[in-house]
Amino acid sequence: MNLQMFLGDLLKSGILGGLAYPAMEFWDIGVGWRPLYRRALSWAISIGLGVLPYLAAVGMQYEPVPADWRGWIEACWSVAFVAVTASQGLHAALKLKK
Repeated sequence: MNLQMFLGDLLKSGILGGLAYPAMEFWDIGVGWRPLYRRALSWAISIGLGVLPYLAAVGMQYEPVPADWRGWIEACWSVAFVAVTASQGLHAALKLKK
């Protein structure tokens, strides 16, 4: 597996975004915050962790550079959506199971 394949897999899986929940639990980030604020922080961390591999892939020319600002928004949105979904899914599977 080379770096191009690795970054592609990170983008498709959203695994880095999924790591936001365990990271917040491990380092006690946002402890004592209202649940809505803690969730917003979790989403922000997930989005940041999800978009970073995309930006790296564009910078290394593994992914095409979007043509205009709309292309950037659409590409980042799709990556952010996968990352947040992975994070929320992991939270539901680990914390909310009965």
